[in-house]
Amino acid sequence: MDVKSKILIIGGTGNIGKYLVEASAKAGHPTFALVRESTISDPKRAVIIESFKSLGVIFLHGDLHNHQQLVNAIKQVDIVISAVGGDLVAHQVKIIEAIKETGNIKRFLPSEFGVDVDRAHAVEPAASLNRTKVEIRRAIEAEGIPYTYLVSNGFAGYLNYILNNFGDSFCASPPRGKIVILGDGNPKVVFTKEEDIAAYTIKAADDPRTLNKSVYITPPANTLSYNEIVSLWEKKIGKTLEKIYVPGDEVLKKIQEASMPLKLLLSLAYTFFVKGEIANFEIKASFGMEATELYPDVKYTTLYVRSLSILNAEGSESLDVNMSAKKRRISVSTEEELGNSLERKDAADDFGEPGKCTENSYSLLPDSVKDNISHTETNNTLSLVKLTRSGLLLFIFPKGEHPAIVDIVQNIIQLRESGSLKSAQWCHRIFPIQATCRLDEKEVHSIVSKLVNQFLKDKKNKVMQPVKFAVGYNRRGIEEIEMKDVRVTSNGSKISALLDRGKCFSIVAAAVKDAVPDSIVDLKCPELAVLLEVLPLSGIPNESVVVGVSVLPQMLFSSKPRLCVKALVKGC
Repeated sequence: MDVKSKILIIGGTGNIGKYLVEASAKAGHPTFALVRESTISDPKRAVIIESFKSLGVIFLHGDLHNHQQLVNAIKQVDIVISAVGGDLVAHQVKIIEAIKETGNIKRFLPSEFGVDVDRAHAVEPAASLNRTKVEIRRAIEAEGIPYTYLVSNGFAGYLNYILNNFGDSFCASPPRGKIVILGDGNPKVVFTKEEDIAAYTIKAADDPRTLNKSVYITPPANTLSYNEIVSLWEKKIGKTLEKIYVPGDEVLKKIQEASMPLKLLLSLAYTFFVKGEIANFEIKASFGMEATELYPDVKYTTLYVRSLSILNAEGSESLDVNMSAKKRRISVSTEEELGNSLERKDAADDFGEPGKCTENSYSLLPDSVKDNISHTETNNTLSLVKLTRSGLLLFIFPKGEHPAIVDIVQNIIQLRESGSLKSAQWCHRIFPIQATCRLDEKEVHSIVSKLVNQFLKDKKNKVMQPVKFAVGYNRRGIEEIEMKDVRVTSNGSKISALLDRGKCFSIVAAAVKDAVPDSIVDLKCPELAVLLEVLPLSGIPNESVVVGVSVLPQMLFSSKPRLCVKALVKGC
């Protein structure tokens, strides 16, 4: 069995760095991350640090500006990958000095993750950044250090922002009325999902074929012009957008007027979309190789718009953090795929017209409730999601979709805590619903037991014995006056009995005990939380109250001052 190379990643908690660490560890490499001691204890980095620990990542305390710490770290590994941010690119000379002193590194990948800086002709401020990267390349070569330059081209995570040219929000959804197109929209560009970039990078780092070469990530399905990307989006939403073409000289003027970081992003966009500096040259064997040809086993994600797209019902007022709790239809799409997935309807269409129950929304109900609704009744009003007074957004998906919703919410929280995602404007919490059932003793018991078993089988979830758990129960969808009305289900159980917190807690605790006999209730430091949320559904039989149920790991909930999904906004 081949011994895997030891890989050190510098800047591992950053934008692309966290993906590199995960990809390295999952590929079986002994993975080391150089981190400051302050980073380990930083609450904003807690989710990333815990994730790394679960993958077996080894932390080496050090700083880019401490030569001896760098030397000590580099001595322990075979490969060094730098993922430092733009402001630290020039400081990579310190890594070069340390590598030269140790003499044991068989490959160094400097922080590039963009265009081929030896061939792209950018404008300021992107030009200065590119020149710095060129200087680092020449310094590596001058010292005779074995290298691989990774040319990733565009990050898919930025595509949605670019589609909203001259905007100021990384969380905006793609345009649905007008769209600004830089230049004539014809030059080819390349965008790749960050996880895929990381996978290709780790493979290239330990591949003899890529020694002293540039590796270009240019997935054929993701190499499109701006016009083609817009066309895909139009096809998806079933609407032709008004296109505003901005000539190159006007784009240059916009760059001059903008402030950082928009100035940098626009200068990069000018290089990509107006000048076409990504795909305007042939990759020759003398200097480079193409990643998808080298590693056909990597199944890359085709072009998509990465965003949290929140579409309110027509005619509804603007969402506000202080608005009163009102039922409204909100659809949520986290990774709306373009390209091969365009047969899907738009996310809003999956939920039908505002306030109407459609075939897809009907499918979100538990089977026991569906059985009591005839299809002739599915035009009744059905409000699937409620924006509550506390700013809670219930997270659900259309028929046929089975994404890893807990992982999605975890990624959002991780991005928020790392500072990569702006503070939420109105949504305080996101509750990922793993299952729904009637508020019925047998159904609740069955669903909770099933989810707890699934939680414990997931290798990512590490728990001690006895398993410490807590139960959270919210009844935002049921008014207090309704709770006084005792309703009897078809099998004779009383719905109002389970609306009582104490009764519901005892049912859930018994279900957890059945799944894990060696478990105890611990409200101070639970390792997992079972959360139930009464869903504000209308248009269903009177004897049915539906709850969303999830079993969540410690990093996704807060236990103080009360048990709930972790907040996206401080002080909530």
